[in-house]
Amino acid sequence: MPTYQNLSDNTIYTFSTSQTLNVTNNDGQRLTTPNNDKPVSVKLKDAPLSFGDGAGNTVNTTMFEEKDPCWYIKNDLGFPAMLQKTEITFSKEKKIPARVEIFTSDDGYNFTKYIGDAEKTESETTVTFSLELQTPVLAKAVKYYVFSAIGESLSILSIKSEGQRLNERTLLSVGKKYTTDSKQDDRFTDRLDDGVKLTDGIIGGAAIKDKEYVYMTPNSKDELMGRNVVNVTIDLEAVQNVSEVIINSAKPSTVLYSIAHPEFISVKYSEDGESYKDFSMSYPEGFSIRNDGVTKTNIATFMMMRNHTVKARYLKIVLFSNSPIALDEIYVYGSETEVKEPEYDFLTMGESKDLALEAEYFVNGEKVESLKTMNAIDQFIEMKANLKEPAQNAILTIRTAEYQRVKELSVNSTKPIYQNSVGSYTYLYYEFEKNDVITADIILYNGNFLKHTTLTAFNNEAFMPLIRGGFYAIFIDALPSGYNAHHFFDEYRTYIHIKGFRELGMDTMIIGCENLNYEGKITLIDPPEELAQKGYRKGTGHGVNDINEAILNATDKLGMKTYISTISSLPYSSLPAAKNDKEAYINGALEDAKIIIPHIYELYKDHPSFYGFYLTDETCDAWLATERSNRTSFTRMLYKGQSDIIRQLDESLYIAIAPAAWRSDLSSRFGESLYNLIKNDVDGERPIVDHVMMQDCLGRESSIAISGGIYDGFRQYLKDCKAGVERAGGVFMNDAETFDVGYRIKRYDELLRSLALESSYTNSTLIFDLAHYFSSTGKGSFDNYSYFDNDYVNSRYAKYVITFLD
Repeated sequence: MPTYQNLSDNTIYTFSTSQTLNVTNNDGQRLTTPNNDKPVSVKLKDAPLSFGDGAGNTVNTTMFEEKDPCWYIKNDLGFPAMLQKTEITFSKEKKIPARVEIFTSDDGYNFTKYIGDAEKTESETTVTFSLELQTPVLAKAVKYYVFSAIGESLSILSIKSEGQRLNERTLLSVGKKYTTDSKQDDRFTDRLDDGVKLTDGIIGGAAIKDKEYVYMTPNSKDELMGRNVVNVTIDLEAVQNVSEVIINSAKPSTVLYSIAHPEFISVKYSEDGESYKDFSMSYPEGFSIRNDGVTKTNIATFMMMRNHTVKARYLKIVLFSNSPIALDEIYVYGSETEVKEPEYDFLTMGESKDLALEAEYFVNGEKVESLKTMNAIDQFIEMKANLKEPAQNAILTIRTAEYQRVKELSVNSTKPIYQNSVGSYTYLYYEFEKNDVITADIILYNGNFLKHTTLTAFNNEAFMPLIRGGFYAIFIDALPSGYNAHHFFDEYRTYIHIKGFRELGMDTMIIGCENLNYEGKITLIDPPEELAQKGYRKGTGHGVNDINEAILNATDKLGMKTYISTISSLPYSSLPAAKNDKEAYINGALEDAKIIIPHIYELYKDHPSFYGFYLTDETCDAWLATERSNRTSFTRMLYKGQSDIIRQLDESLYIAIAPAAWRSDLSSRFGESLYNLIKNDVDGERPIVDHVMMQDCLGRESSIAISGGIYDGFRQYLKDCKAGVERAGGVFMNDAETFDVGYRIKRYDELLRSLALESSYTNSTLIFDLAHYFSSTGKGSFDNYSYFDNDYVNSRYAKYVITFLD
């Protein structure tokens, strides 16, 4: 047996949200302390949730109504190491979980690598769930998804990972001095800060009045968001290789001096104490309780970390809070030598297209024109399709009721690698060697026949149904519209956020908010002088000065392509009623577009990931229907006006729109409207819009769930809209909405059904919106259902992607 190092030795771990989890006897390190004999108790509970539906009704549900009850514990290992084995051990004194799934992260934030389900072994007193890998994987952190029944108490004895360390982590902060701009509060005169208490290595006790806790009161505002902060600056005395800053804050179990945990913490670093860069930021990563049997204190753990080192002597820790805060200890970790960021191997999705099949049907060797006539015994059906170029993948679609009549089937003699039923249809996915002719062989049960069978082929190596990318939706003016989870992501956290999507194979990013709001006279970035003179101001509330730049820097590094948003005005239905007023209004918006679009182009044209523009003004079938007699003239006027500006700047850039399928018009009319909306004035020439990402809007119902009938009806929208877009010379894509009508994240099985349905029409399914609804790091409050929901769906999808990689 090989000898491994204990990678978990005295490292930090955290649990999932306490909204659905009671954790007791936990101090945040007990489970990783060797020879620990003090178990941590865990009990899962459900949480009631209420949402509004599309009809204005209240829908009552719970956290686990539509998912297997589960919770997680994640363990940060420090620097990335080669993980060989990992395990979690439970005491038989209490219940034992049904199963444990294990995920890893190479950056400590994105747990996108599902490495397997743990195997269960028992001793007389314990049960251990462990996983030993044939090939070690690079891991900075390990996450254990534990599936146990609601109300059952479990007793955890230890978590442990073994493998080979690549770099040793060193504590750099012990005894280092710091300064703070905390307000002098007369209530805290008995615990004046001496400038080393937070770095002395001595942790506080169970009572928050323990003098090891340092009380601070906000006395400053940060520059970007104007929010109340406490600044703490640590001097490491020399330039060091820094990788992590870990902070524990304390909150009393009773009301005391209005003390609260910080909302989030941002860390900046500098070599000279004057010029600072973003290091990282964190919301609370988890909570633990210090309890001596009489008093107890709630501890929140904040982890600002990298999987490599940066050069720093000074660290400015910015603690965002509107209330006094109590800090326990600040730990700064690093290495004696420089540690470089690892090389990443991302899933690549090639460009794919439907190969325009011309299928012929044969029954028992005889060609037939229709499948409806088949009703013989032992029928052997062949669908032979001649392709324009060799295909590597295929999707076979059969009406679900008829699929039950199929005894055997294969495509090019291969079995399906994945299938999903959506509404009245079953979609079967195949992968094979490249062929310019593909054949589906179907054997029916005796006396049955088929009505609906289609075969679609694609030519790329990356398989479907997978998400190609999506919208990074942010608000142009975050503070007036309410603080939102990822608005304070700094430069590094923005990169980490997008990296998580790239790890799942996504290669396309759309900056989803407008760069200019014509109605509100707001710009996402600093307005150019011409717009400032018109009364425009920059929007507020983001964690970087230029969010476009932060996203482009990230996508440059990750090898992605990015659409930058343009302008928005009023929705079409809200424009002034008279025709002349509409024209004047749109012309006014286009006048400002002539200023902002060239300005954006000049700012970002040198970014390798700058792929094109996204025309932010959305339209839908209902709005287009109101101007059908004018062939969508006003919406086209708004889009073409912007398109003309962009084409004159750079013809290599692509232009995209995202119209919404509200299903309030006939699908054939919507398809015709899209054709009229984007076609070139000259037949056969490049359309005014290259890519049409149709929003599926499948959550616009008076129910949180999506019925099979809705899916069946949407099939025709896909077919007709794809035909209209391609007739105009555009590329049809799909925007799968990932939220329910109540703005809770879409159920995971609904997401898979949407992908199955849409993948037979396009290989470019994008989702709205990545940042809010499909992220394991985009959260404003750790202790909230959305934190767990997003993480859960993200983990299910990460496990699902393995289907197409094995």
